[in-house]
Amino acid sequence: EMDGMKLARHIHKHDKNLVIIFITGYKEYVFEGYIAGAFRYLLKPYQKHNLWEALSSMEKEKLDFGNKPEDYIGFYYLGDYIKLKKSDIIYAQVKGHYIYIKTKNQEYSYKGSMKKLKEQWNDSCFCMVNRSVLANIQNIDKITKTECFFSCQTSCPVSRSCYQALNQAFVKYYF
Repeated sequence: EMDGMKLARHIHKHDKNLVIIFITGYKEYVFEGYIAGAFRYLLKPYQKHNLWEALSSMEKEKLDFGNKPEDYIGFYYLGDYIKLKKSDIIYAQVKGHYIYIKTKNQEYSYKGSMKKLKEQWNDSCFCMVNRSVLANIQNIDKITKTECFFSCQTSCPVSRSCYQALNQAFVKYYF
């Protein structure tokens, strides 16, 4: 038997662009709903204006910003599920058992591994800079054989083993 969460995951396997708005009486599934790819989660009883606001917001995001559900990255941070625009992420760095995500406005950290992060962020806009840094190509200003310069005025070393793939991804993205 298939419930709403299973259906949402199934739908997103086949069509990541389809927008899902959950309407339910079960608030304990809010975070699972967002993990399953929900755009919004409305609790019953809901007011018509809440649904219209959700639909209006969905249209605005799609039309004004061209955002699709896959333009976001999600992760747990301090007990809450956080959704970030990919374009806001500068890089992610692993230090010990923690992942540090540097965005244009903030830094987040949570317990995790680079292996899992690379699987979750399997996207053409992310590329390894060295064995501990996964960078967003959109926020790289310059790459040399030894250093990667980010739009946030920071840099990190480029490993010899990562340089060629990083440089090719950068050139493919911008040229």
